[in-house]
Amino acid sequence: MLPKLQSLRSLRRVFFGIATNYKERLDKAITRLGRVDYDWAVLPPDLLSRLLLLKKFNSMISDTDARTLAANTMFFSYLELKRTVKNVAAGLENPWNTVKHPTGSPEGYGNRIASDDEFVALLNTLITKQAADLATVVVRNNLQSQLNTLRSKSEARRKASEVLFLKETEDEIKKAVTRLK
Repeated sequence: MLPKLQSLRSLRRVFFGIATNYKERLDKAITRLGRVDYDWAVLPPDLLSRLLLLKKFNSMISDTDARTLAANTMFFSYLELKRTVKNVAAGLENPWNTVKHPTGSPEGYGNRIASDDEFVALLNTLITKQAADLATVVVRNNLQSQLNTLRSKSEARRKASEVLFLKETEDEIKKAVTRLK
């Protein structure tokens, strides 16, 4: 596969993309310098995107209900939002019962070693760009709790000579918790 990728790259007319939820699991031969030109983290939809998606999935949802649901579905992916709208319409009120472990949740990153850059990008998006999400006390407290748990997990692994996150990422998590207060 690698020689074929190299010949495609030399043509400069072909765009070749790889999508994965687990970049850290890719073979190092593929991800080494010169093999991958661009690396983008595709993060969960922000508040405005979630509002638009909720309206798309259910055009009859009221603005108040859509805003409440969008504020309570932080970390949910496109398909998870779609499933949530369907289940809420069927009578399930709590979106977290619909999708027990959203794909972009802090707990998910707590099981993915070497995902520092992606996780810091997620934190910055959530806290800096989604201030409206954090206006809900329940949402803010939930995020604080998740981040504190993740930080504790990372520190415990570090003490056991295992690395979950780099020290710099742990510091970013601490800053994020402080900004949420």
